[in-house]
Amino acid sequence: MTTRLTDGENEWDVAESWVYLEIANQSGRVVTLRRKVAGEGGQDRRVIDVWEGSVLSQDSLPQASKSYFARDPGSAQREAGFGHWLAEFVGWDLPQVMQHDGSLCPLYAECLMPTFFIEQSQGWTGIQAATPKVFGIRQVEKKAIEFILAMDVCKTDSEKEKLEQETDELTKQWSTTRTQLEVIARVVKGALREIPHSPQAQWPPVPAPFVETFQEGIETSLDEAIRIDQAALERLDSVEIPTADEASNELADQLSEATEELAKAESIWRSLEDELEGEKVNLGALETRLATVEEDLVRNKDTKKLRDFGAANTLSITNHECPTCRQQIQDALLSQTFEQEVMGIDENIAYLAAQRQTLDKIHAQTNRAIAALQRRIDAVVNHSNELRARIRYLKRTLVSSGIAPSEAAVRERVVTDQRLSERINAKEEFERIIHAFPPLAKRWTELQANLKKLKSKERTKDDLNKLAELFSRFITALSEFGFDSFPLETVKIDHENYRPKREGFDLGYSVSASDLVRIIAAYATALLEVARTYPTNHPGLLLLDEPRQQNMQWKDFAEILKRLSRAGEFGQQVIVATSDRPEAIEELMRDIPHSRMELNYDDRLLKPVGIRETFTVNTGPEA
Repeated sequence: MTTRLTDGENEWDVAESWVYLEIANQSGRVVTLRRKVAGEGGQDRRVIDVWEGSVLSQDSLPQASKSYFARDPGSAQREAGFGHWLAEFVGWDLPQVMQHDGSLCPLYAECLMPTFFIEQSQGWTGIQAATPKVFGIRQVEKKAIEFILAMDVCKTDSEKEKLEQETDELTKQWSTTRTQLEVIARVVKGALREIPHSPQAQWPPVPAPFVETFQEGIETSLDEAIRIDQAALERLDSVEIPTADEASNELADQLSEATEELAKAESIWRSLEDELEGEKVNLGALETRLATVEEDLVRNKDTKKLRDFGAANTLSITNHECPTCRQQIQDALLSQTFEQEVMGIDENIAYLAAQRQTLDKIHAQTNRAIAALQRRIDAVVNHSNELRARIRYLKRTLVSSGIAPSEAAVRERVVTDQRLSERINAKEEFERIIHAFPPLAKRWTELQANLKKLKSKERTKDDLNKLAELFSRFITALSEFGFDSFPLETVKIDHENYRPKREGFDLGYSVSASDLVRIIAAYATALLEVARTYPTNHPGLLLLDEPRQQNMQWKDFAEILKRLSRAGEFGQQVIVATSDRPEAIEELMRDIPHSRMELNYDDRLLKPVGIRETFTVNTGPEA
């Protein structure tokens, strides 16, 4: 239908083709769908036309069609999307589920189809094998089963994932707001204090958050630094700027003090650099030790695992036993008896885990110490640079004209005023931004309380009953369908992913190819039959495309069809497509209620209803 068609004798290129499909929902509403399959130009293949009523069984269209788009972003959320229309038509309220990137999206209808439509190419390779992964939905097969069975946990998980997404967004807002405050602190050559990196319920924290900066190389709060600068500026403004001659004696003393202070600052800087280098060496040693402990811990855990699995990984000779005659032997001349008791594997693991935890804490403390030392070094370097600049101005003033204003005094006023202005602006920005934290902390408290409440919820009685019903019907169907790879008493339904398992492994991993087909058919049948006892979201429709895979025995195939034929009694529909010979199917279905649509086995499904010849007429030259 997409490129070329043949009837066995002739072959034609496909210029354009369409597919029509007539469906009805549980309320009896009938619609006809049309979608383009091939052909260039005109209507795009992503457009699906919908007519109310039956178009295929009527000579004329009942009314104008309405178009929807599919296979394009928004098709499941927007009113013009076909996925949105289909969910409403079937009666599904699709939940929001979490994707691998942390965002939310609908549980698309395409993810539900493999629970009731087993197609030939991939459907028979495993339960829900054809589930699309392109949407990036976490645990998509599990979510599909929960929705199809209308389990309470589906709604709970949807609410939990919404809260988790909001939690992630709030964490990002908290981090972004804190980063803004860190930028403000760096403007005044300081650091942010007492604001946690991650959200917390208590606000304001104790002690209260503040910006730490440096005044003449000494750590102080931004508020205290502003107070010191304001006092200094008031003192400077209270007197006139002296001339070079008037300030010469005082400037000489200031020059001596500045030079002495610079030497002290450089000495502190060298000491801090040595201390920083020592901390970095300690950090490297800690990381090496951590890697060793981690390696030992993994090795011990692996040894414990092998021991628990019953592995015989010890040689008899290590037990002082001769491997030939089994007599006791000594492998040393001197006594090797130790009074000290050696720790066992479990004790080793506990000891190494505790050691790793301690080293992790020391590692974090060392990193914090390095960061603090680096801030102090930066502050001392900045203070040293200010002292060098001040010394230059003092020297220039002392050698300048005696009647000129003191350049050092002018600079001191300008520098103090500029620094004070920067600090006041930083404080105002800090106070403006920090007001964003109280509502974040309040919402964080609410989110954590709601998440705790949802996580503490156990499975409801209805959910447990539905799972028990699913398992019971699955086992009976599997037995009727001729499953014989191993005893069915060893099969369980995993309550985590709702798959049948045996000894902790999925059932399909250790069975014959024909038994895998039986497992898939039995599971799909059980899902359909649970809807007869409990309210579910199952559409009441099951489509099996070539279920007699792997040359299943005819008697087992007959049992599958016999069980599926009961669907009509409950208002359900089962469609089975097979390419087996008609006479074999007729004999097989002799005593099984069914409706059969038979096609000529030796003919083609698509065949011409007539040939339309295209030709041109030559009218000759124009008159």
